[in-house]
Amino acid sequence: MFRMRTILFLLLLTVHHSWTSSYHCGPTNNTFFKFISHLLTMPCEQLQINYCCFKHDHCYSNCTIEQL
Repeated sequence: MFRMRTILFLLLLTVHHSWTSSYHCGPTNNTFFKFISHLLTMPCEQLQINYCCFKHDHCYSNCTIEQL
């Protein structure tokens, strides 16, 4: 049973990673926090939130300020 849960969990992470490849909320260099961000915003309007994060990141890319 433990092995089956482990396999399902790894499968979920793999599938989730493919879903979040175009997800812009959360730090770009930390997959774990991006996963948590995606998980916590599931009950919300994710497309709108994602677009807002995309615009925010784009704004930072156009200036010399580095995101923390």
